[in-house]
Amino acid sequence: MEQAMTTSEKQLLGLIKAALTGEGAPTGVDPAQILPLSEAHAVTPLLYDLLCPAAGDAPGTPVEEQIRRRTTGCIRQYYRLLFLTRYYVELLGKAGVPTVVLKGAGVSAHYPVPEYRKSGDVDLLLLNREDLGRAQAVLEGAGARREGEQHANHHMAFVGPDGIELELHLTITEDFDDRQANQCMAGVATTLEGHVVETQILPGVALPVLTDGYQAFTLLLHMLHHFLRSGFGLRLLCDWAVFWNRPVAGEELEGYLSLVRECGLEGFSRLITLTCVNYLGLGEGCAALLLAGGSPLSPETCAAFLREVFDAQEFGKTSSDRMVTLRGGGIIGYIREFHHQMCLNYPRAGKVFLLWPILWMLTLIRFLYNNHAVRKTSLFSILRTTGHRSRFVKELRLFQRD
Repeated sequence: MEQAMTTSEKQLLGLIKAALTGEGAPTGVDPAQILPLSEAHAVTPLLYDLLCPAAGDAPGTPVEEQIRRRTTGCIRQYYRLLFLTRYYVELLGKAGVPTVVLKGAGVSAHYPVPEYRKSGDVDLLLLNREDLGRAQAVLEGAGARREGEQHANHHMAFVGPDGIELELHLTITEDFDDRQANQCMAGVATTLEGHVVETQILPGVALPVLTDGYQAFTLLLHMLHHFLRSGFGLRLLCDWAVFWNRPVAGEELEGYLSLVRECGLEGFSRLITLTCVNYLGLGEGCAALLLAGGSPLSPETCAAFLREVFDAQEFGKTSSDRMVTLRGGGIIGYIREFHHQMCLNYPRAGKVFLLWPILWMLTLIRFLYNNHAVRKTSLFSILRTTGHRSRFVKELRLFQRD
């Protein structure tokens, strides 16, 4: 049985809904009870206009001043990242390396107050993967250094002279445990150049972003990537709610639905959308079309998913034993995920069937070592948490196509 939402969780959802839509905020809120939860999900700045005194009023309570400081820091970071993003885009563009902005500044434009959307790094996607070598030379020439340890196969991490990380994405996300979905994403990658538009993020600041249908698809893939790993918190759901709570052209919506159907992600798309409709004020508009068709999701599934979101907090940072979510149950599900992790760790060698036994052993050694030395957790704890988090995935019919 799922743990019921606490009063603080309900109030936080009500406050976020009010901040994103302008609807009335819940009454009787104790900011001191809400703040730890909003901090864990990196959404505190969204609460500023609702919980803090207007500018010029007498100083607020210690909690209100903490919210004010957090919001001020978020705004400063926002402008720093916004102009740094534009700098990198222009720098690479002048060298003949076209890029497009993912997440962050691109999605912030849809918020009532863009500066309240918290970001921590710069995410750029190479439109031509073969430009990687030239892009690396350009960035290093500008003082950025490549991180010594790379934690993903689908992007290369750099750190600029100011200490801010730049993720240069080679693909939208890493490969999933589904060949057809990966083929779909590879096909999408070849068409991206035809779906880039210059969008004004703030007056006088324009950045290249993907057209609405493709941008929505990348947002969904980003959530799925984190969902299948350690999870994600409320901030990504806020992105989804504000993105669709605005006019979106019919052809863009149809383009998004076509990509989702081809990749077998209709169930996940509908779950994210239904959660935003139920709790974050996503209106009927586009949502009605996003939810149309398919088997209805049970209230239990939606409640279990929201519980997972609250427990994960920002990108699953709550616990070291949150690692993966299985697509299937039983021992087969664990074996399939283990093999998938081997393929991710050794993308080239993993294509050679004869090397699999050796690579499985290396993956197991690496896994056990990281559990003991890095995560400070046990194999049993990871397996228990993984099984619990995977309990409602079957109803989503991930990567299944009608």
